[in-house]
Amino acid sequence: MKENRKLLKEVLKEIRHDMTNEEVLNLLAVKAFDPFPFILLNLVLSCVAAIQAPLIMMSQNRQEEKDRQRAENDYKVNLKTEIMIEDLYTLTVVCFLVVRKMICPSTMTL
Repeated sequence: MKENRKLLKEVLKEIRHDMTNEEVLNLLAVKAFDPFPFILLNLVLSCVAAIQAPLIMMSQNRQEEKDRQRAENDYKVNLKTEIMIEDLYTLTVVCFLVVRKMICPSTMTL
């Protein structure tokens, strides 16, 4: 997965570099292939944005699913911890009563 991201970053870097070079050459050329309003550049960037939007949304959906699973796991861990704390409290009370009975057998109430 990280290799794919690294490759994607490299490809995007090359595309950005190529587009920059083309625009500089276009501005410096005597007869520009894409005159000043840069309609061709606008078209290309609009297409890139149209392709990127669904990819970003899919990425957000995957992240949302991971967050939901993480929250569900946290809930289970917290529930288990709460049950363990209740058990420890019960054992502590029982130990207290046993010790109290050993020290003062006549007093049985808290």
